[in-house]
Amino acid sequence: MKDAASAKTQTEAARADGYAAGLERAKDEVAGQLAALLRERDSMAEALTVEAAEVAIEVARRVVRRELTESAATVAALVAELIADVRRRDGVEIHAHPADADAARAVAAGCRVVEDASVERGGCVVTGRTFKADARVGTQLARLAEAVRRGR
Repeated sequence: MKDAASAKTQTEAARADGYAAGLERAKDEVAGQLAALLRERDSMAEALTVEAAEVAIEVARRVVRRELTESAATVAALVAELIADVRRRDGVEIHAHPADADAARAVAAGCRVVEDASVERGGCVVTGRTFKADARVGTQLARLAEAVRRGR
């Protein structure tokens, strides 16, 4: 009877040890899976943050483009601002979209205004002998997008 009791005790101990080992392995597997899920969540959150910033930039691009195509006065103000930054007016040339050229001429007396269809509506490029100021909408938005990307 002692042998039967001893065998039963050994069987129960072996069963308990096996259960504990299996439970430990299961905990390790669950912990590994949880860690992988958390890494995936963090990666997705970062991707969503970048995507949200890119969507915001695209929305801004579209709103600004629409606003600028509706207002020649915006071009006039932009040209005036750029001209104010230029200390010498000799040799200054302004490239503006043909639809915006008259607005540029109105504020850029003494400067040559070139109708340039490659310049987007609402933007301009001002050049002189020693400088170039690129105020095209696409260039400004690209700078904004780059600044946002560097800031992340």
